[in-house]
Amino acid sequence: MTELDDRYRERLAELRRRVKATVAGLYTSTIDPDNLDASFEQFTPRAAEVVQAGQAGGVSLASGYLAALVLVNASRTADFGAFTGSEVVGATAMGSTLTEGMDAFPSMVKTQIGKGIEVPHAVEYGRFLAERFADNEVTGAVDRHTEIVTSQSGEFSGWAGITVGETCDPCQGNEGFHTLDQSFYRHPGCDCTREYLVA
Repeated sequence: MTELDDRYRERLAELRRRVKATVAGLYTSTIDPDNLDASFEQFTPRAAEVVQAGQAGGVSLASGYLAALVLVNASRTADFGAFTGSEVVGATAMGSTLTEGMDAFPSMVKTQIGKGIEVPHAVEYGRFLAERFADNEVTGAVDRHTEIVTSQSGEFSGWAGITVGETCDPCQGNEGFHTLDQSFYRHPGCDCTREYLVA
């Protein structure tokens, strides 16, 4: 990878860390084990705002990175102004709103309690769900945005998958060159990346 790739991935990783930490802090300060439903009603829309801001930041980073790739590798300026990210910011990978994506969290925490899990551990499970959701939806929005830009702009010819650390079998399938119409596998918390190839 080039220095440009490294800097982009470092900034994106930092954004993901900030979003997760903010959502985790919001969860800790808001969720009341003695009043789960009411406290989740307060938490969910505020957490959605944090995740949406993270998605918007990630889309902006990705657009700048892709434009820089074209400039550095092909000595031309790419105009990605038409690709605003509006299709992905504020939505989950499944197409629902971010608040709808978190609607099941209270019942999932209460299910843990119903199974005999101690309340503090069940509440901690909810925090894990919220952090994972935030990370997945920021990363997913960036993935979807880059796929739209690279497939529709005419500036790119494909992508090369780059795995990180010990990888599962599906992640290993990301390695090497792929055409733009080939899908990129990503599991929750996945740190694998793509290096886009300029046409």
